[in-house]
Amino acid sequence: MEEAVIRHYPAILEDDEYQRRRPIGMAMENAVGYELIFQTAGFREVEVFKEAMTFVSTDEEEWWRQMLYIGWDSFLEKAENNGADEVKRIKAAILNDLQPYKKADGIHFDKVVFYVRGVK
Repeated sequence: MEEAVIRHYPAILEDDEYQRRRPIGMAMENAVGYELIFQTAGFREVEVFKEAMTFVSTDEEEWWRQMLYIGWDSFLEKAENNGADEVKRIKAAILNDLQPYKKADGIHFDKVVFYVRGVK
């Protein structure tokens, strides 16, 4: 979602609230990266577990509602300052971007979750 929003609404990068809440360290979101993060924080005996799942939204509108629910609503509301149709334009462009992920039963996205534990 972030990549799509930035592509279709690059002004978001100038929003101070977005910059404060923006996830950081995405390059470290792998087993080696998490192990390094924990070791740097003073943990030992670090173990990293990975679980992958496919999430399916029944259609574009359900997917869009999920994105708004997880926090994109407050940023997209600010786009309305550029005109009432701005959010509609952004939404249409992003939903168009979803088409390669669409299958007969809905929109598929693979997500990976890491569980990390260690002793401090």
